[in-house]
Amino acid sequence: MAMSVLGAGPVGRAGWRRALAAGSATLVLFGCGGGGGGGGGEAIAEPPPATTYFDDFGEQRLSAARWLDLETVRLPGGAPPGGTLLLEQAATGRLGATQDVVLQIPNANGHVTSMEVPITVEEVAAEDPNNANARPLVRIVMTLFNDGRPGTGLTGDVLAQIRLQRASDGTLEPLAFLSLCKDATCADAETVGVATGLPGVAVGQPHVLRMAWDGTRVTFGLDSWSQQILPAGVTAAATARAPFAQVNTRVDRMETSDEKGYIRARIGQVRINGEDYSPFLGDMLPEGEWLQHEFERRVVDGKLHSRVAAYSGRAQGNNLRLADPAGVTRIGAEVAVMAAEAEGMEPRARVGGTWYSSRAEGTGSAGDVFAEVGLVRKAATLVGRATVARCLDANCGRSETIVSDEETLGTFEIGQAYAADVRWDGTKFRFAIADRSFEYAPAVDAAPIGPARARFMLLGTRVVAGTDPLMGRIHATFDNVVVERQP
Repeated sequence: MAMSVLGAGPVGRAGWRRALAAGSATLVLFGCGGGGGGGGGEAIAEPPPATTYFDDFGEQRLSAARWLDLETVRLPGGAPPGGTLLLEQAATGRLGATQDVVLQIPNANGHVTSMEVPITVEEVAAEDPNNANARPLVRIVMTLFNDGRPGTGLTGDVLAQIRLQRASDGTLEPLAFLSLCKDATCADAETVGVATGLPGVAVGQPHVLRMAWDGTRVTFGLDSWSQQILPAGVTAAATARAPFAQVNTRVDRMETSDEKGYIRARIGQVRINGEDYSPFLGDMLPEGEWLQHEFERRVVDGKLHSRVAAYSGRAQGNNLRLADPAGVTRIGAEVAVMAAEAEGMEPRARVGGTWYSSRAEGTGSAGDVFAEVGLVRKAATLVGRATVARCLDANCGRSETIVSDEETLGTFEIGQAYAADVRWDGTKFRFAIADRSFEYAPAVDAAPIGPARARFMLLGTRVVAGTDPLMGRIHATFDNVVVERQP
């Protein structure tokens, strides 16, 4: 039986999922025409379902078995008189032993001397096949001063922080301390003061975290408890070398790639130097008031929500990468742009990846050829674009466009889901959105000479600079991801 991946066919999501699992379904991707009206179905492929079906986001959270990137959320919301900020983070050791989701207050001159932040930890967990070493936490942290030693970055800076963290028995515990950074990133740090007698805390209960620096001592506070401590064995010789003040979630102590931590925390009205700071109203984190902006990568109601914002010409991306990109010849998904706005920047929702290498010289991504298909906001229009580009350096920070087509695939509607995919058959690319497609065979200079050096496959959102870049924002959903691999 033939079924629509968009769920508009004769059976719903659960029915076609069972049919795919049983091997009785022909996968048909249906989509409307460029303007969103009318539309017929085109049977794009009929491979064995096990090699095609990948993820319908039917689970509550992203699967670490399928995806390299997991939940990351920094999202305000609420109406006057005050809203809240959701910080959510899932992490595995595959991307490093310590990972953060940060919201930082501009503090270039070190003017922040006190912070007060209401925090509710809604959920915290650690997973490990052998032992739950991962430590999820939420904290407020700021620099106090520098002890005068030579160095760069944070070297010599003294930090104060108070945190709520997952204890080894799975409960929530508070901790407040001072640390002296001995290197530029503070990876090497010495504890120079610890608060004692902190009260109990619990998941699901609101708590107020506070700290203040008077130039001599730090006063930590947690709800009705407070304590003053002096930095031990270190004196203030200068202002902090790298001043900052922030609230963030963190998952650390992931000693192996299998270890995983998760935390979801709700942040209330932040107070800086005794006064209310920028409230979390609407769905934006205003430029100039915060150094980071709204970001969302999570599953909500059976769809992946991907949101990112960028300002002042600084490109920002939000990628969900396959955990195993080996042998992929096709990647696709249903894509819907729910909202997009821009002033001189270009928001896009996309699927694609690196498919092969076209250069013998270089390291990392240098020479890798990237191809994607996506929905791009151009002026007031949503345009389908097919792109092939080549990475020019190891991190693909620079690239050259080989082909970019914005004519063939047409225009589309905000809020409407369209089936989009990219295929590579070894000699040519095929890009498709709904019932339109575009093919491109690379010229000799861009032809494959071997596999990609840094292979990845992804779906997600991105904002890049255009002319006179000021800002760009996009919110898109993805569903029913399909992946085909070489036999």
